[in-house]
Amino acid sequence: TEIFWLLRAKERWLTGDVDVAREILTEAFAANPDSEEVWLAASKLEWENAEIERARVLLQRARERAPSSRVYMKSAILERDEKQFDAALRLIEAGLKSYPKSPKLYMMGGQICSDSLPKEKANLERARKFYQRGLQQCPNNAVLWTLASRLEERASTFDSARSADAASGATKARSLLELARLKNPKSPELWLEAIRLERRNGNQKLAESLMAKALQENPSSGALLAESIL
Repeated sequence: TEIFWLLRAKERWLTGDVDVAREILTEAFAANPDSEEVWLAASKLEWENAEIERARVLLQRARERAPSSRVYMKSAILERDEKQFDAALRLIEAGLKSYPKSPKLYMMGGQICSDSLPKEKANLERARKFYQRGLQQCPNNAVLWTLASRLEERASTFDSARSADAASGATKARSLLELARLKNPKSPELWLEAIRLERRNGNQKLAESLMAKALQENPSSGALLAESIL
């Protein structure tokens, strides 16, 4: 029963017995050799104790023994945090080959290309393609639509020569959110993002109009009611 191994290892780790926790997880591998949770717990133990190479090796083995979209995501997060962005993107692409319906891999790929890289190296087009691919595979994911629209909204900031295009960035973001609501008409998250887009761009009357429509579609949405009150 893997939860017992994990809790036992965690309790020893929290009391400072890292070596004992490591031994417990080694025993857990023998009992659960293909457990995603055990592999991820072992890599987390090494990662948070600054044993990055050990964590990297464990994640590599996890991809071989207990592959999942989550294992690929954690592997990419490790490389991103170590500023190995090319390695992180390779892992994301490898994960997407096996798990093309995993929205978080597309999200991370887009965010690395637009946010994690130094501004002069940020790849707007590659980030856009990550989101486009994600939306083709996961058209009902509100977070992907939101990230894609925000990328378009601030696209002009990536190039000072395009600073005059801020309005067109908002227009592209607006169009994306309209398409998102057509595909997902009952999603309060998408209505909320559209309302906030207009407020960020000084279109208060349009924001109020959208709020009225949003509450007609989702009259019991706590998020929309709270936004309306604010």
